[in-house]
Amino acid sequence: MVAVDEKLLNELIDDTTIYDINERYREIARLIGIRNFTLLSNYARGDELYFPKAESVLMPARNRKIKQEFNGFNSRELAEKYNLTVKQIHGIVKYEHPAGQISLEDWTNNN
Repeated sequence: MVAVDEKLLNELIDDTTIYDINERYREIARLIGIRNFTLLSNYARGDELYFPKAESVLMPARNRKIKQEFNGFNSRELAEKYNLTVKQIHGIVKYEHPAGQISLEDWTNNN
């Protein structure tokens, strides 16, 4: 975007309607708002952007929740809850100790 005074930029964004945006991009503008769409457009400067699938974005948070909820006996329930296999749950919690259980290393260091 051509360097424009911030006040003028805000006025232009405020005067922009959904119909000013190319039909191809209107759904994105509706989802994130015209202001955010304009800022994203300015960031991209005409380049194509790649957006990962939501599953990829949400995976770290999902895995943290699985690790927090894992108790050593609830793999099947977690698999059903998160639409994964028991094997996938075991892969996620592989190095986690179930809630309330200490590691052998911690136990030997304390005794």
